Amino acid sequence: MRAPRPSWISPRHPAENPSTPDSLRLRGILGVLGIVFVVAAFMECTALLGSRLWYNPDAAQYIALAISICERFDFTHALFAVRPPGYPLFLAALFRMFGDGSVEALMAVQHALVVGTAVVAAAIAYMLRPSKAFALTVGILGAFSLHLSGYANAVLAEVPYTFLVTVCVYLLVRYH
Repeated sequence: MRAPRPSWISPRHPAENPSTPDSLRLRGILGVLGIVFVVAAFMECTALLGSRLWYNPDAAQYIALAISICERFDFTHALFAVRPPGYPLFLAALFRMFGDGSVEALMAVQHALVVGTAVVAAAIAYMLRPSKAFALTVGILGAFSLHLSGYANAVLAEVPYTFLVTVCVYLLVRYH
């Protein structure tokens, strides 16, 4: 006897629609992800071009930790007692690649992570509900996330954290 189909699987689920070739389904979702990428890239380019990097007390601490890591590979700085090392490691890698105080590189990478977050969110939406319209809606809403675009202009861990959480959710849904 066949097990009942879960309620979250729509009738157009790829496993239940063998008449549609896999290449057509793949091309359809890649087209949706491409549209989301273009819209998100346009939004982030407009947010990046007319803005400056925001500094705050957290930013000064993150930069001090990153310089400590970059110059001496020193994790004994007193600020590590209150700050986790993930974002300072990210900053230290950027400082190594692009030079100390590379504001433009930091902003560009963080805005690229916002674009990646929107694309991965659309892919998650398609895996949970195989509808191109649903995936496009989720991706476009992610592309128009103004608060995330604002955080991309700050020396804060929110953007890399959001991207990594989104990738983790993608992996959980994909390999569940």
